[in-house]
Amino acid sequence: MPRDSERRNERWTAEMSYSYWLLFILTASVAAGGFSTFLIFALRFKNHHAAMWSLSAGIFSSAAFHLHILNLLGRLATWHDRQSLNQIKYLAIVVCALSTVGGAVYGALAYKAKQEIDFGENNFVLSCVSAALSLKSGLSLFFTAKFYRRQILISGHLPLVAEPGSDFYD
Repeated sequence: MPRDSERRNERWTAEMSYSYWLLFILTASVAAGGFSTFLIFALRFKNHHAAMWSLSAGIFSSAAFHLHILNLLGRLATWHDRQSLNQIKYLAIVVCALSTVGGAVYGALAYKAKQEIDFGENNFVLSCVSAALSLKSGLSLFFTAKFYRRQILISGHLPLVAEPGSDFYD
């Protein structure tokens, strides 16, 4: 059984930096903001376009926040290996692409309709802002997964599921 000092040494030094804590707090706030704006836009203002983009921002910021929590607790290598973090990174690329396209479409629709910021139903400006928030959460997830994948490669952790014929079985 590893001692506490050994467990602390297994965690990467990123948690001790100010940038780590800044990303930690920003990711948590975007996740909470995404879920709360989803509820407000969906239930109060009936703007379902903006609500869905806010929900997307909340979900993907929660995924990045989950990776930060696992690292903080020293359990990242038991939940993820380099392959799963690579898949998360590709998912984040898809989220960023969809959010960019969605933001551009809603921005063009808002410009064409000459809409201003209004909390009414079918306001495209709020949908454009929510898509930008979703883009931010996708970028956060991408860079978080990329950072932790590199840390797992450096530390030399074995894959969680070994392939037949690999060195793990020998």
